[in-house]
Amino acid sequence: MVFEFTKMHGAGNDFILARMPSLSPEKREKVFSRERIAFLCDRHLGIGGDGLILAEPLATRSAKGAAMAEMHYFNSDGGSAAMCGNGLRCAASFLYRKGLLGKEKEMCFLSAGIEAESEILDEEGKRVKIHLDVTEGFRKFEVTFEGRTFPVYKGGVGVPHAVAVLKEEEWNTLDVRKLGSFLRYHSLFAPEGANADFLFFPEGEREKKSPRVLIRTYERGVEDETLCCGTGCSSSAVVLRNFFSFPAEMRFFCRKGDEIAIEIPEEGNTLKRVHLSGPAETVFEGKMLLDETAN
Repeated sequence: MVFEFTKMHGAGNDFILARMPSLSPEKREKVFSRERIAFLCDRHLGIGGDGLILAEPLATRSAKGAAMAEMHYFNSDGGSAAMCGNGLRCAASFLYRKGLLGKEKEMCFLSAGIEAESEILDEEGKRVKIHLDVTEGFRKFEVTFEGRTFPVYKGGVGVPHAVAVLKEEEWNTLDVRKLGSFLRYHSLFAPEGANADFLFFPEGEREKKSPRVLIRTYERGVEDETLCCGTGCSSSAVVLRNFFSFPAEMRFFCRKGDEIAIEIPEEGNTLKRVHLSGPAETVFEGKMLLDETAN
């Protein structure tokens, strides 16, 4: 089969986007096996990316009347994940730019049983806002790594996250792969593991109307630092709001300097949803011949 794809990125977090192929579930699973997806995402042998996304419009509408679409997300190791914030923005931009939902800017995606809303913010589809539910409440734990004990906040927006707040020098010199891997496989997060987010904010930022936060993320499934993580920014925002008295609006600056804007609406004493706005850029498009009989 001819595999037509679009390479995209959301604040440096890059993905291979394609429509859901018209294949039986059994054949689709064979064509897009774990090994095949890992090959496609390989930066030396394949197209290259932090993940693969298969997206397709649905012939239904959401309870709010928005166009419906389906998203299947896979990490670069070929394993599936329930949600990816940057990937969701790219999927919305992909369907909008391709005209697969007409010119509708509001969409509701189904991803591994999770419903997530998105909204195209400009005519080119280069900036997208998404709305994510807090899927796991956050709690504070103490962990010890290389003789140092420090607090980690465990919870999740979309997928599980471990969040740690560091000082500036620690953040700048951090070995993200080493500490991230330690937290990803820590018994606190067993058996599924977690992404790990490391934050730094300058003195006095939390008193501002829209504070500036620096973030670095280790992503499970990629097993390394990525340039940005949407669910990581969202999860970190919940931690800062709950435990550090941050305001409801924050700006996260990812590894390459891209900005992710976060808004947390007030819903009583519990934080239930996060609104995230950020870029969704197309890099290039291409075609590849895939063997339908290969494992």
